Amino acid sequence: MLRLSFCGLQSRQHEAHTRRCLHKGNVVSSTGKRSIVRVPKQRRVDVGKHRPSTFLRTTTATRDVTTTSPGQGSGSQQAPKPAPGPATSNSPYPWFEQWYPAVPLSYLDPKKPTHVSVLGLSLVVWSDDKGAWHCMEDRCAHRLAPLSEGRVEGGQLMCSYHGWRFDSQGSCTKIPQIVDDAQHAAACASPRSCVKAYPTQVLHGLLWVWPQTGADSALRAAATKPSNVLPELLDTSPDNIWYQRTAWFMRDLPLRFDTLVENVLDPSHVPFAHHGLQGNRNKVAHREMVLQDNKVDRDTGFTVIMEPPAAAPGSGGQQQSPMAGFKSSFSFVPPALARYRVGPFGAMDVYAVPTKPGWTRLLATFMGRKDSKMPLPIKLVLGLTEGFTPIEHALVRNGVLDGDTYMLHVAERELLSKGNNWSKEYYMPATADSSVVAWRRWLRDYGGDVPTCTEADTAAMPPLMSREQVLDRYSQHTAHCKDCKQAVNKLDQLSMACVLGAAVALFTLVARAVAGAPLLSPATAWAAGAMAAAALVWKVLQRVRSWFFFTDYVHAERN
Repeated sequence: MLRLSFCGLQSRQHEAHTRRCLHKGNVVSSTGKRSIVRVPKQRRVDVGKHRPSTFLRTTTATRDVTTTSPGQGSGSQQAPKPAPGPATSNSPYPWFEQWYPAVPLSYLDPKKPTHVSVLGLSLVVWSDDKGAWHCMEDRCAHRLAPLSEGRVEGGQLMCSYHGWRFDSQGSCTKIPQIVDDAQHAAACASPRSCVKAYPTQVLHGLLWVWPQTGADSALRAAATKPSNVLPELLDTSPDNIWYQRTAWFMRDLPLRFDTLVENVLDPSHVPFAHHGLQGNRNKVAHREMVLQDNKVDRDTGFTVIMEPPAAAPGSGGQQQSPMAGFKSSFSFVPPALARYRVGPFGAMDVYAVPTKPGWTRLLATFMGRKDSKMPLPIKLVLGLTEGFTPIEHALVRNGVLDGDTYMLHVAERELLSKGNNWSKEYYMPATADSSVVAWRRWLRDYGGDVPTCTEADTAAMPPLMSREQVLDRYSQHTAHCKDCKQAVNKLDQLSMACVLGAAVALFTLVARAVAGAPLLSPATAWAAGAMAAAALVWKVLQRVRSWFFFTDYVHAERN
């Protein structure tokens, strides 16, 4: 059920155009039921000179959705206006008229604002005192300081530079530097004091953002469910065999959106790039891949079917893996979802969200089946690794991404240096590249100006980065992950305990030597042993700690 409540909306003066505040009225939800709406007094706006804007906030459970709608405030960031009239299957994909998962809720602290980027927009998300999540542009209307460096006080977002406060609609409510009540009220009422606010909703344990502001955008956002939801998680019937096996994993990768999606949809690289973690380069079977119905659709994407493998030469007609003899599929669901379905064993869902030029946010989860036929040894291994989130992230999720990210980072720049002409530069004679061809075909036919991947965005990409920068786990993942940050804190505490223990042991040895105690006495041996043990444990802890910061991935050394 969809419940809508529209609050007072603000817009602002920008360049030669003056945008005034306005308010919305009754709206019919996507369910067809009329919502109860409070309608404040509306200001008259000359639509020929002013562009309307609204503030929408959506909070969604699996079935129930609460929506409040946002306003457009100040700032230079502005998503492109939607084209007039309904989009057709032949028109470019409407990138800014979609919902995008910005961040898992488990990565957020309700007490602190958090910076996120979506489609090149610099945003801040924060929770009010009622637990509702909001999204606004990450720049104060005063002197453009990032609001993500601010504080949440009294259910409002405060800029820490000069103390200006903003409510969930982006309206300025307090300017500490003005003490006269009339002057303060006039300043806060000015459209120039506003910041833009964007629609949000919560679904699948993710905070979603609609990257447009404005009255029409707010209405579309309220009436539109995310096009790339996970139907298995929406199905609450007792017959649903699917469940979410792992919590959401998130990492910001120094890769373009088109590069990352291409890689995620390419299964044939797995046994080579991820040898020992996912697959084995020495046990690779040929698998035919076919584009389902030979169809690539603007709105529904495409699916590639991977047939069961034929036995490899020299295998005696036997399959290399008990999980390999089943038909699988790989799908792209616009705008950002790649889906793996691996026979009767389970699935992996990956969201690739364009954030800024040269960067894409990856959010991944694994789905399990209640009727899974996964072999018991594999179940046990998964249970051990997935049961402890920091170890799973450090050894498996980050390990897999480190296996190919640097190669992709270099390769995409090589392709761009050749004019991004993949059809000329790529040589793909095998059907194993069917999903890559389908993806590039979708981009060619429907992608249009893909956010963060335009020519201007390409020019704004960072230069070629070092391996240490590309594989920087801390800034890309650990700094945002509560579980991994907590693990690092525990490791630091244990390391400090080892240092103190070694110091105590050393002091004991020195004291005994000064006192003339026998060097070969049991007490001396115990002190020496304790110091050596503390040093050894400290070294092991530092090795484990490095898993959360940087671990070089050298394929030549992985046998």
